[in-house]
Amino acid sequence: MQQCTSSSATQDRERRNYGCSRSRDRRGLPRELARGIKPCFVNTYSLPLPRNEGYRADLVRRPEDARACADSRPQALQGNGVRIGPTRKKVHVLLHTAFEDARHLRRISFNPCDIPKKQKPKYESPDVNPFDEFQEAAFLAAVKGDENEAMYLLPLDSGARQGELWALEWNDVDLKTGVIRIRQTLKDDGANLMIGPTKGKTERSLTISPTTLAALRTLRRLDLSQELVFPNENGGYIRRQNFNRRDWARIIRKAGLSGLGFTFHDLRHSCATMLLRDGETIPNVGKRLGHSKISTTLDYYAHALPQDDARPANAFEERIRRYGA
Repeated sequence: MQQCTSSSATQDRERRNYGCSRSRDRRGLPRELARGIKPCFVNTYSLPLPRNEGYRADLVRRPEDARACADSRPQALQGNGVRIGPTRKKVHVLLHTAFEDARHLRRISFNPCDIPKKQKPKYESPDVNPFDEFQEAAFLAAVKGDENEAMYLLPLDSGARQGELWALEWNDVDLKTGVIRIRQTLKDDGANLMIGPTKGKTERSLTISPTTLAALRTLRRLDLSQELVFPNENGGYIRRQNFNRRDWARIIRKAGLSGLGFTFHDLRHSCATMLLRDGETIPNVGKRLGHSKISTTLDYYAHALPQDDARPANAFEERIRRYGA
């Protein structure tokens, strides 16, 4: 790839060539932007962008030059039928900040990511699809004695993510105390498998129930030489597509829950929902799930909090009686 220079003689050539195929990777992204970006992120969040537009702030001088960048605004995303989630919101904030700096440096005359307040899309709470008590009971009855029983019990018990479970190693599991350590995750973009840090970039330790611990002990006795807790039939990492098509579809049918849209990730949602309904605090649930902010837990699971409007009034009445007022 040609190295960029700052001389005015080469700037026009850069403007013409920056969007051509020579300066782009196989995904259609400019190589400067694509370097270091994980394939799973690109596949999930990239949008089709014009191939002949400039993307660098120092080459964006006219409104028509900035249209491709402006297409990343939440307003444009919503117009394309894309729901505004927290990650896209962060992308817009990042782009807006970058273009605002460029405007202050007089590299561009306006910020293409500016949106009037009235036109800003409202943030939508994430959709979750947890089990209710009857569905959870049916699922637990179906997994009892199944070859993957421990794999199904652990997310319902711990709230661990799918990738965190499939990257779990036996040296992260204390079969005596029932404490597991979540320190890495398996990322599957459909083409490649990658081991990396957890979503929150932090490790966490969780105490699991005696039933889940017993299932893990049984699993361990089957193969003492295995490093992974949940390997595939060849001892390697599980592929999400294969698991969903074979094992997950089978256990959902056995539980009588077909057609309700349940995914493996809904076991995590069910864990959090049931904990909150049983009176567990928001900070403790967020810590168990690996959320870095309490606000994330509230965004997902506020609906599960017990609603008792009479309790505050009764508490105030009790204080009045205690004071003798």
